[in-house]
Amino acid sequence: MFRDISRIKKGKTKRKSSYDVTGKNNDAWNIEPGESRILADIKGPGLITHIWMTQRNHYRDVLIKITWDNAEAPSILCPLGDFFCLGHGIVNSFQSMFFTASTSNNNHFETGCALNCYLPMPFKKRALIELINESKEQHRQYFYVDYELYENIADLDADSGYLHAEFHRENPFGGWAHEIRVNTPEADILNKEKTAWNNNLVILDTKGKGHYVGCNYSVTNFQGTWWGEGDDMIWVDGYKWPPDLHGTGSEDYLNQAWGMQDNAFLRNGSSIYEHNTGGYQTSYIFHLENPVRFNNEIKVTIEFGHGNHLRNETATVAYWYADKPYAAKKPPSVEKRRAIQKENDKWVIDEDSKTTSREISLNNEMNLMKDRWKQKSFNKYIYVCGKIIENEEGLLCMKMKLSPDNPNLYEVPFSEILEDFQNDTVVVETIPKTAMRDNGDIRTPDIQKLLHLPAPKQLVKGEILLREDKVFVFAGNSEIELKKKLKNTIDKKAELEVLQAFNESLINEEITYRIQIRFE
Repeated sequence: MFRDISRIKKGKTKRKSSYDVTGKNNDAWNIEPGESRILADIKGPGLITHIWMTQRNHYRDVLIKITWDNAEAPSILCPLGDFFCLGHGIVNSFQSMFFTASTSNNNHFETGCALNCYLPMPFKKRALIELINESKEQHRQYFYVDYELYENIADLDADSGYLHAEFHRENPFGGWAHEIRVNTPEADILNKEKTAWNNNLVILDTKGKGHYVGCNYSVTNFQGTWWGEGDDMIWVDGYKWPPDLHGTGSEDYLNQAWGMQDNAFLRNGSSIYEHNTGGYQTSYIFHLENPVRFNNEIKVTIEFGHGNHLRNETATVAYWYADKPYAAKKPPSVEKRRAIQKENDKWVIDEDSKTTSREISLNNEMNLMKDRWKQKSFNKYIYVCGKIIENEEGLLCMKMKLSPDNPNLYEVPFSEILEDFQNDTVVVETIPKTAMRDNGDIRTPDIQKLLHLPAPKQLVKGEILLREDKVFVFAGNSEIELKKKLKNTIDKKAELEVLQAFNESLINEEITYRIQIRFE
């Protein structure tokens, strides 16, 4: 990687900059609202080796536009900050192999910052670099464009590609169940084949021949919990299942683990860290040694939350080299690019800023998971699993672990498990088929098996009564001990879940909760 620094090569080193040609110190250019200003127009063959810029604001309002070899459309068209791996209009100091930033006001909106890009940008005929000011104010820009010129095209590497960069934003992403927390059983839906191809967040979808070298990935975390768990899936030269590259999670694709951390490495890291900014994250990953090569087309995607259930705001910039200049997709309007703001610690979603390319259509599994989440989203929700037994005192108990870290098994009476539901009206149901899976030391609901369980059998419905550590159900004019109704489950592994009753017929009977027991 560094051996080229020792090679004596043909070429002239040149620079375009904003220096004051009068010899004074007014070294910035003013770009008026609505103006497109040419920073550099360079006749090739040549190679841009470095771009430095500094400014005080307009990181989302100003676009950087680069056009190669007199092409009709630019191959790079991105908001200024996002191109340099700083999303949301926020500045922060960081260092990577291809981009760096330096500021004395870390993690602030719209303040002064130095930006550097070291991605090599070869061209054969012409390089045209422009800034487009889409703000309503004058924009003041300092810049360097460092480059080399060659006498002949042969002095360029024969297989050199043209750099491309494309910005994409979803505000919000069209996820199917933002209320469901990440890493819960309800989020663990099937997402594969054409469902994944159609629903995943798209980072890059382009035709041609070349190689993808990475991206930056910004998230505004409305939900406030972990925004990741989305597998990266990259298809090369058309659809197939599985895709050519299939990963294991958002932070894994970004080459971190167990969430994102406050660090910025040469090839990956956080240029903006969410816990320093109250929910704004920008991450980056560069495929320096492992670019993803394609001959006809490439589609780079990632789940937004497993199975694409989240509805946070997100923005990406994809970087790739291609054998000839291709047109970058046009970014959304400036109103739809601006960062989401907070007032009184609450996100303020401006209707004019919304841009969602696709709302995910709910399938049967998604509808079921939304219903299950609704049924369990209440303060007294209970889920326990273990073995149903009758202890030495004749009490109905669940023999179970109390936490993953404690290996001991305890005989917990049903009266303790259900004590918060005394005097509530319930229906007790059983399903004679396992729907559990091992999750470390604790068995948890297996959502895929739940999808295929038979309809629950209703044992009894009525008011829960607790007396002498026993559980009774007052049904009609009589009290029925729950142990008698569950005699077929004694000495069997089971799970007990208390859900809210959302079935209309149950609500009409004034039944508040469902006690569902699934057993092997």
